[in-house]
Amino acid sequence: SLIFDIDGTLWDSRALVAEGYNIQLKAEGLDSNDVVELFNKAHEDGKKSFAWINNAITAYVAEQESAGSEMDVRGLASALGVSPLT
Repeated sequence: SLIFDIDGTLWDSRALVAEGYNIQLKAEGLDSNDVVELFNKAHEDGKKSFAWINNAITAYVAEQESAGSEMDVRGLASALGVSPLT
């Protein structure tokens, strides 16, 4: 039997993943230092997205509670400006 642990749940695979990225970056003619800024920006953008979603959900919950309404997936999706999966 073979176990795949790509996300590091069973053991810390960060060093192996980093080595794989560095091998591919080198093959593409890039240096790992060249992309650190890009990864940092993506991380910051992700934190901003999470904060926006959190704020939108908090506002929806407060609005529904103050109106005495029940919360539902479709209402939350509408408040977030997305369509729920059906």
